[in-house]
Amino acid sequence: MIKLKKLLAEAEPPKQKPPSGGGGDTPEKPQKLKINIPDSPFEPDPGEIIESLKQVLKQWELKQYPSDAHRWREYFVDIKKLVGKFEGEPTK
Repeated sequence: MIKLKKLLAEAEPPKQKPPSGGGGDTPEKPQKLKINIPDSPFEPDPGEIIESLKQVLKQWELKQYPSDAHRWREYFVDIKKLVGKFEGEPTK
């Protein structure tokens, strides 16, 4: 009987530690991922908004329009694009 226990003990593979990063009985506490994205469309920088507005105003000043109606339609489209940019909508 003692011989049998000794043989079984020798036949068992040695117990190993679980690999780090998981696999243990107690899971590690998840850590929060910190991401700092300064140019995020969800929190636009006021300076970026002002610069974009200045660019649009400069374009409007330099561009020649065939009519007042055409001018106002272009203004509408440009403002709509600018709002979409800062709300995170994909550009077309």
